[in-house]
Amino acid sequence: MLAGLAGPREVRAWFTFPGVPVDNYRLDPTRGGGALLDVGCYAVAAALASLGVGEVTVLHAQQHRGPSGVDLTTSAVLACGPSRAEVTASIERDESQGWRVQTPDLVVDLTEPAFTSWRAPAALRVVEDGVARSEQFAACDAYRLMVEAVSARIAGDSAWVLPLTTSTAVAGAVDLIDTAAGGR
Repeated sequence: MLAGLAGPREVRAWFTFPGVPVDNYRLDPTRGGGALLDVGCYAVAAALASLGVGEVTVLHAQQHRGPSGVDLTTSAVLACGPSRAEVTASIERDESQGWRVQTPDLVVDLTEPAFTSWRAPAALRVVEDGVARSEQFAACDAYRLMVEAVSARIAGDSAWVLPLTTSTAVAGAVDLIDTAAGGR
């Protein structure tokens, strides 16, 4: 996605929200519960797309676990060459989501709501060589769009679907983060 950028990148991606009911599947370890598996995949995917091509390692990871044993918050620092990414996923913190990439000559910010813009429009702000510009995106249900695209592909129609290699890389990074944090 940002592979053409020169120089090291500093990335921050986060997806947090509070208030999971006690009987919610997100708190059930037998059903794949936890913040990292629920919303962490979005932050990790944004981070991987931003870091560029190369092997990603986990420099640091930590989790806060709830009574059922699932992670309520997971934070990690990833590295790919000289670039770094900080990712945070939480189902116990205030609602917030965003994505920021910074290089020596460029800053890209996807402001609230970065990953779930069904209630409000989102804005992408780019500052390149000191010149700022902004792109606005109308509110939409991204989950519905994903289901529609997959359904179209299954039906044999043309639609963009995330490449399997990207999904595999995100799943692998999520596993590395969970292992580094002492999870599952």
